[in-house]
Amino acid sequence: MKGISETVSTMIIFSIIIIVVILIFMISFTLLNITTQTSEYGYVKTIFINLANSLPEILEGGSYGAQIPSRTIGIGYMKEENPILIKIAGELVYSNNPVIVYAKTFNPMTTVNKTLFGKNSLIVDETILLSRVNEIYINGSNYITLDTARVFLKKYLYTTETESRFIVNVIYVRIEPVLLSNQPNRLTVSHAGVNQIIRLIDLNEFSGDEVLEISSSSGEKYILRKNDFNQANSVFINIRIVSIRVVYM
Repeated sequence: MKGISETVSTMIIFSIIIIVVILIFMISFTLLNITTQTSEYGYVKTIFINLANSLPEILEGGSYGAQIPSRTIGIGYMKEENPILIKIAGELVYSNNPVIVYAKTFNPMTTVNKTLFGKNSLIVDETILLSRVNEIYINGSNYITLDTARVFLKKYLYTTETESRFIVNVIYVRIEPVLLSNQPNRLTVSHAGVNQIIRLIDLNEFSGDEVLEISSSSGEKYILRKNDFNQANSVFINIRIVSIRVVYM
């Protein structure tokens, strides 16, 4: 009986050791996964912020590229349903549904939504603010998003001996997504061309009120009225639609 008791005790101790080893392995594996997810998530946030910072150089013909860790994160794009509308003297001259570039986690990292880069306003006065990076929690996943759903606008008064003219410069960035892989793990962003819309309005002959209107169908609106140009005889409006190509490889 003593021999049997010792055998049973040994088996129990051995079983406990096996269970402890398995638990340690499972905990270590879980901690490793959490560490990997946290590291990759932070890295992707940095990539998107760096891309936003690089936009002024891309608008001048530069490019940006980055490898995306694909173990815990997927990348893609989607179109917003709220188009950006630009009207001159009541005429719709441009409309576009902004594209959102995103990276999505397979597991939630945070439930807090916040803006990581840029502004939420429709109009900005610096080209570096044309892009915005958000961190969003949706249905158990986190999204890092980058969009260009805003417009750069600046106006200047140009005066000569015979004429005073306002010059209004407008820039809108249009994202063109190109999908080259069903499971992309790399993004490259580059300049893809410029379309220009030019109008000269003689304020002495213009009988309307709204000279320039920029809006989104969500309700946000920016209007320059005739009274905003009282110091001038005319308004020269120069709109540049700059396309940037985002390639998913």
